[in-house]
Amino acid sequence: MDKRKLVVQLAGRMGVSEKKAEEWLQAVMDLLHHAYVGDAATDDHVQEQPVTRSPSSQGLPVLRPLTPVTRLAIGDEVAVDRFPYRVGRYEVPLDRFPFRVGREGRVKKAAGVRGLMERRHSPAKKNNELYVRDQGKTVNVSREHFQIELKSDGSYELVDRGSACGTIVENKVVGGDYAGGRCSLNFGDSIIVGTQESTIVFEFSRVDQ
Repeated sequence: MDKRKLVVQLAGRMGVSEKKAEEWLQAVMDLLHHAYVGDAATDDHVQEQPVTRSPSSQGLPVLRPLTPVTRLAIGDEVAVDRFPYRVGRYEVPLDRFPFRVGREGRVKKAAGVRGLMERRHSPAKKNNELYVRDQGKTVNVSREHFQIELKSDGSYELVDRGSACGTIVENKVVGGDYAGGRCSLNFGDSIIVGTQESTIVFEFSRVDQ
């Protein structure tokens, strides 16, 4: 079956447009190519930043939500702009670096209650790979909060992007007060996005091959 027919069938089964089905199919193909081949080639289209692929020998890195609030914050395709798929339920694959995380800023208020507006596809450059909804009374997540980088030696770093509340990695505070900062990041480390009171918490993990 050629790709065009497959896209048409996917669109019908998923109840989405053919364009959305094609994007979903391409994302899955990219993920499988990366996971099983480990190709370090960049995408055909121009990237906003240089892209580095994760070494396949280490497995595919993922961000795994550790709290129900975090799962709700990224629990749909609107919040995860580039990833209409999951490695496992709620797991967000990190298929390129730097991988940037920040707050979903497109919100509206109705009867005094904050709600999420629809994120529409546009040619405008994105400032995050992962958009997180933070609708708590105290906002912990900045619009450009942190990013995960892959170093030349195969290790990882978390870089706070000058957030207001900072980022906590394994009880170590990184950044805050717009100062920025960085620290090493290991598989199994917890990442609190904001202060100790924040309920947006991830684990930096991986899917072994």
